[in-house]
Amino acid sequence: MCQGLARCFLIFFNIIFLIFGVLCLGIGIWVVVDKTHVISLFRYSSDKVDLEAYDVPSLLESGAYILIAVGALVFVISVFGFCGAIKKSRCCLITYGVLVGIILVIQVAAGIAVGVFSSQFDSFAKPFLNETMPKKYEGPYDNNDVISLALDALQASQECCGINGPGDFVNYKKFNRTWSGVADAVIPFTCCKSTKKDSFPENMEEYMNGLVDPNCPKNVTKGYQEGCYEKLRDLSKTYFAAVLGVAIGVAVLELILIIVACCIAKNDPEGKMV
Repeated sequence: MCQGLARCFLIFFNIIFLIFGVLCLGIGIWVVVDKTHVISLFRYSSDKVDLEAYDVPSLLESGAYILIAVGALVFVISVFGFCGAIKKSRCCLITYGVLVGIILVIQVAAGIAVGVFSSQFDSFAKPFLNETMPKKYEGPYDNNDVISLALDALQASQECCGINGPGDFVNYKKFNRTWSGVADAVIPFTCCKSTKKDSFPENMEEYMNGLVDPNCPKNVTKGYQEGCYEKLRDLSKTYFAAVLGVAIGVAVLELILIIVACCIAKNDPEGKMV
């Protein structure tokens, strides 16, 4: 009875993993075979980023090969688990347990590395941003510039200004301080409260027309006073906690699958080989 339930458990989850592996393989192969069509879909669906500024074919191809590798690995491991549970093959089950165990060890090592990385976030992120933004930030007027767009999106959505505060923009050499209706701006309009906050970056004019104080960009004291670095750090902690929770859940499931596979193999006195 217990062995039957264990086999059903193993079969159920490995069918799910098989489907996932096939989907990854299919999408990856499709992208590699038909890159031109995929790129045209990207261009059709995105008006926020200038795809011409990037080597899109290479990026897509790299992502596709990663998908194919992940899909193939998941597919092969799932076949061992599925066949081992269906035919009660000790060979397949032990192979399955070893492969899942290797992945589990890699995940634990990666988790430790990410934990160390997150604990050192302040030591590299803040200096990097303080060095990069003054040289690269141009302003929320050309959404083809990814660096500017990233900071502006963060400012508009999280209601913050600059990396450390609104005073940062004094040192931003490429910051465009003039645009339609405003001259000599000291902070970008994304640092200012707008009733049309959600319209950025799709409709910048609407965002600007919704400014609570139209003169805000000319006065550093009227914009958001909190720097975006603190907001970014809080967001990273939130997402890290979510990813860590999912990773722990997957690791526990993998450990259960290993135990179930080993139990089935141990209770198979015939040790049939597939």
